[in-house]
Amino acid sequence: MSTKAATTIYIEPEQKKRIKSIANKKGVSSSGVIRSAINIFLLQKQEATISPNEVEILLKEASKSLGRMIVKIDMAHEAVTSAFKKMEKIK
Repeated sequence: MSTKAATTIYIEPEQKKRIKSIANKKGVSSSGVIRSAINIFLLQKQEATISPNEVEILLKEASKSLGRMIVKIDMAHEAVTSAFKKMEKIK
């Protein structure tokens, strides 16, 4: 188990009640529920930090990749079509 750092936060009574309810339903501690919520929040923030430049680069790379895939699919289609034509001639 990892070492955890202690901290104090102040929450509304209704928040505490809801956290306790979730913890009881899941069979975990209230601290576990709060840590999970923090992790979800941090992951969402991390995903949202992609810059417009990074998005543009990713889109260009995806486009190149799709282009290569299309070429390979076309080649496979030609090979299958050719094989079927040869099979038809054998019949």
